[in-house]
Amino acid sequence: MTVPKRNEYPPNMVVAEYKQAEILKQQGNPLIEALRISDRITDITSSFGHYPDMSPQLSDWGRMQMADLLDQEFFQPLPYHFEVIQQLFLSITSGYTSKNPASKEYRKLLVGYYRNVRKGEILPLYPWQPPNLLGFALLGSSGVGKSVVIENALKYIPQGIIHPKHKLAQVVWIKLDCPGDGSLKQFLQSVIKEFDRILSTDYYGGYKRLGTDGLIQGLGSCH
Repeated sequence: MTVPKRNEYPPNMVVAEYKQAEILKQQGNPLIEALRISDRITDITSSFGHYPDMSPQLSDWGRMQMADLLDQEFFQPLPYHFEVIQQLFLSITSGYTSKNPASKEYRKLLVGYYRNVRKGEILPLYPWQPPNLLGFALLGSSGVGKSVVIENALKYIPQGIIHPKHKLAQVVWIKLDCPGDGSLKQFLQSVIKEFDRILSTDYYGGYKRLGTDGLIQGLGSCH
């Protein structure tokens, strides 16, 4: 994506500020060094919970209302929550390790892949990368807080980052619900719409009439 003028940055994007990565293989990679995730993991313990203010001066009716609000707003972090947060952060940085837009070789490969996709050729969208990238599944009974811990953890990570120095926009994460009918087509449409929302673009306008195969190629060209 072409980086817009400063006063036209999409509202969901932040401007990149870099901190050198500790891992040698990740150093010089703006996608990782703009995240500053290591700082956030250190600070997250003191800010992850949510504790509504309680006043001892409440009336009987006020205490009843506060008890109801506590059920909705109180959140006490548990040890397994931080394991989930760590896995989420590690998955993000792991996925970026082999993708360095500051590398001339990587940029050249991306341009070639993009042109091939636009021609309709069935080719990989990205250069080769290790097949064992990190990921995880969070399983549990309904109501135990799976969505809450993921949504709260994502609040510590910018959803999108503008890199004026490298003339690119980075979408760090998107969160989607499974389509009602479970169809791949609706899922792909939702992904493209979410990119449009974050980037203030209109990719979907050009792809909404396409079938599943066309949407797969269209999604590949959004990067």
